[in-house]
Parts: sequence; structure tokens; C-alpha cells
Amino acid sequence: MADHPTATAPTTIRLALAEQVAHEARTRWGDACRAVAAYGSVAHAAARRYSDLEVVVLTTDDVVAEETQVIREGILVEVDVLPARAMLSAAGRVTPFWGLEADQYRVFAPLYDPSALFPQVRAASLAVPPAAFVQPLHHNELRLLEVLGKFCNAADEQDAATMRDVGWRYAHAAALRAALLDRRPFESGRTLWANARGRGFGLNALISALAEGPAGSLPEAVLAVTRALGITWPLSP
Repeated sequence: MADHPTATAPTTIRLALAEQVAHEARTRWGDACRAVAAYGSVAHAAARRYSDLEVVVLTTDDVVAEETQVIREGILVEVDVLPARAMLSAAGRVTPFWGLEADQYRVFAPLYDPSALFPQVRAASLAVPPAAFVQPLHHNELRLLEVLGKFCNAADEQDAATMRDVGWRYAHAAALRAALLDRRPFESGRTLWANARGRGFGLNALISALAEGPAGSLPEAVLAVTRALGITWPLSP
């Protein structure tokens, strides 16, 4: 195994563990094991002391999909086993959570891939047509309106704790909408807030208000994001 050129020590440790997982997968499934790779923070060479290890094993169609989680060497290891055909199909789909899902189909640390399957998965994700984003954007809009209503109720009652709690939920849904509109996913939940600050749509001001500002500054920040995202609040303020 060659170390990633910018790998941190936690990344290197997890890559070595991923190599073990890949060897075990090839031993267990033989020729039915078509490819193995790590994804997530390890694939980005950004693992930290408490990061987990995420590994995907692609197989032939006759292998039953499974997900396992175990602790190995003090590290939480998540292994997804699924047919390569299913992975390729999933890479081409868009859900309301695409902003946090798509990276797993685009960035890999391949451990075994004789047929170059992971480049095919990445290509499928990059080739998603614009029309595929229409329905997820609609579902996201409904989610934003639901959370916005809860936020406005809390604001009417001057319930600062609930405003901040619901405000973060609103910011999360708003960030996912920004990713759908830009058709550019986030790296992960780990980087969501840092990345969202640079997406525009008033998200930087909202995140700052939620993290540092007084509760009284939240309604203006939330409504600014609502307008910037093209959401029409159907009720009178």
C-alpha cells in the first residue's frame, strides 16, 4: 500500500486497516469480490483521531448486500457490501440529501479495483442530468417550509432556545438546498458548516447568527436565506 501523499497519521492508520478489510473481503468472496475502496474522511486524507473508517465492497449480483459495524483496533469500521450494479445505479440518483450523499460516489481510496469500477461510479455521479434535481428540490422546499413554520412559532413566543435549535435544523436543510441548486455536493457532514459559509444564499450570516449572535438576530437571518433560496413563505409574517 502506498501512503497518500498528504496523509495524516490517523489516515495512514486507517488505510492500513482498510487493506486488511479488503484482503478479508477477497478471501471471503473470491472472484465475486469485484472492488474494494475506502471513502469518507480517509479518502480525503482528512481522518482525525476519532474518525471512523468507511469501506465499500462491490460484488457480483449474487452476493447479498449487507452492512456491518465493528470496533477494530479502537476504530469504528463500517463495511458496506453491495453489488457493483447497485452502486452504479445509486450514484446516478438524486435525493433531497444529495448534498451529503454524492461525495461517497466521487472520492475513493481504491484498495482493489482490477476492472476500474470506481471511476465508473464517479462518472455516473458526475453525469446526473439537471432534470434529476427537480423533484428533490421540491421535497426540500416542503421540508424548509415545515421547519420555517416551527421557527416562526418559536419566534412569536420569544423562545430563544427553540429558535436556536430549530434554526440549526433550518440551516441544515438550507445548506442541502444550496447544494442542489449549485449541483455541487459537500465533502461530508464534517465539513458542512465550513463549506456552507462559502455557498452564498445568506448562509454565512445565518450560521454566524446561530453560533454567536443573539436570538433576536435570527429571524432576519432566517428570512434572508429563505428569500435567497427562492422560497416563498405562504403565510403573513
